[in-house]
Amino acid sequence: MKKNRLKCPATPEEFFTTVDTEFGFLVSENGYQRVVPSDQPFTVEYRRGTLCIRVSGVSYGFGACLQFFVDGESLPLWVVMTKLTVRKAELTDKPQLDALREYAWRLRHECSALVAGDFAEVERTREAVREKQRQIEAARQADKRGRFFSIADKLFRAHQFAECVTHLQQSPYELSETWKARFEYAQRHT
Repeated sequence: MKKNRLKCPATPEEFFTTVDTEFGFLVSENGYQRVVPSDQPFTVEYRRGTLCIRVSGVSYGFGACLQFFVDGESLPLWVVMTKLTVRKAELTDKPQLDALREYAWRLRHECSALVAGDFAEVERTREAVREKQRQIEAARQADKRGRFFSIADKLFRAHQFAECVTHLQQSPYELSETWKARFEYAQRHT
């Protein structure tokens, strides 16, 4: 049974202590240098050559953000990490610290090739991102019916009834009962 816990923000001291503890392996085992950017008070960067891992405290002590850069280009870690809904670290009453522990565990265990600077893995990750973008674009192009009615809906909601009527008159698709009613309403208000 889950207990309802009161969530508390992490203090700056807790943030930095947890970052140093959980991400310290980047320095001790992987040769990264720890840098705290002066213009970003709740951020710690770990740098090695062209690689940069940025850990940031966000949402006023309630959240965290992890970014990975190669040559200044952001590389989405979702490609190699399991979904964050599958917890690897225990939950506490400090969600920011929980997120930091979760990210550190995933970096160490799921992104070790990227952390080590395996550029073949970097390229595989980039290709996976490009493939996902191609799939999204293909799905968007394939859903012409959805796009058609999305445009009609925007026109109707904006009370651009004449344009909506013209658009629906050009429909290559059969109108549902709802769209027939909207079409008649738009005609009356043109």
